[in-house]
Amino acid sequence: MLKDAVAERGVDLVGKSVFKKYDRWPVYSKFFDNMGPIPHHMHQSFEDTKLVGQEGKPESYYFPPQINNIDNNFAHTFMGLELRLKPGTEPADVRRCLENWNAGDNGILDLSRAYRLKRGTGWLIPPRVLHAPGLLCT
Repeated sequence: MLKDAVAERGVDLVGKSVFKKYDRWPVYSKFFDNMGPIPHHMHQSFEDTKLVGQEGKPESYYFPPQINNIDNNFAHTFMGLELRLKPGTEPADVRRCLENWNAGDNGILDLSRAYRLKRGTGWLIPPRVLHAPGLLCT
């Protein structure tokens, strides 16, 4: 298990300075392969989580071409709310989406910008950025 390997060889795996600072594997690593949409969400900042003894969560993705032979059904990631790009969008429009959060497609992606995913590239999404991951394996 990774936990055992880190306990035994942590310095060799993550480097002396990183292991000294965290005394553990400091990132959450996984393959994430979703064939359906993930709802818009965001992660708390380091400042916010420090208040409750936790750590913030930036999120990064890499789309390895070796395991992404096709672009799946919809190879786009949504980030932020692009209200300026949609003239006439009002705060009430965002509120209506939030009120319908549990209703399935609540329309919030209509207020966001889609970015096309490209195999062999990736993203770094800082905390506090609203995002909905795309459908490539990362």
